[in-house]
Amino acid sequence: MLNKVSAYFLLVIYSKKLNKYGIKPIIENIENRYEERKGNEDWEQMNSICKKVNEAGSMLQFRNTEICLQRSMVGYFLLRKLGFHTIEFHIGVGKETFEAHAWLECDGNIINDDEEFIRKRYIPTFSK
Repeated sequence: MLNKVSAYFLLVIYSKKLNKYGIKPIIENIENRYEERKGNEDWEQMNSICKKVNEAGSMLQFRNTEICLQRSMVGYFLLRKLGFHTIEFHIGVGKETFEAHAWLECDGNIINDDEEFIRKRYIPTFSK
């Protein structure tokens, strides 16, 4: 099972991958690699994984910037690998400010962040 140390190292690995390849090739690789798996929407397990990734993310600082992209990318990878096929990866822009944010959804519910905050503040511009 996933622990905070494993999640921490995945965050570091995916940060390096993002710097080297960008978002689209990584997301496509995850989708192609795990698309044939059967659905497994166990909400308790899904929330546990997202919580551990978020906790590991709170221990990790990249030049004092938000790491929502890395957290969402690692969560997407882990959940798809476990067979959660209805997971969606989103990036949105601020409705009133010049900022961006990344999050995960399952069946229209935000699973790795505060849903009310995201819906109020961001407009999804990229979804996979």
